[in-house]
Amino acid sequence: MDWKTGIELLMQKLSAVDIATECGLSVSGVYDLKNGYTKEPRGMAAVNLHAMIAAAEKLDAGEPSHVEQEANVRAATSQGKTPDLNQTAKAA
Repeated sequence: MDWKTGIELLMQKLSAVDIATECGLSVSGVYDLKNGYTKEPRGMAAVNLHAMIAAAEKLDAGEPSHVEQEANVRAATSQGKTPDLNQTAKAA
């Protein structure tokens, strides 16, 4: 996935301000990527944005987030059960 498509995916759930704040870009930097004026972010902004896009792709594919997995593990352990991590990843 290219940066433009990744930003568009993120903007289905987050505002440009939220994306900028989380990845370390300016709001105009987010729009520059989305509109193709900038080809790619640099440094840690690229790393952070890549991680955000990867997480959004997983959620879009129906895979559970790490928060959902953690909640499933906590629920199992609070009931005195040993969580099956393989099932937890497939659960949600």
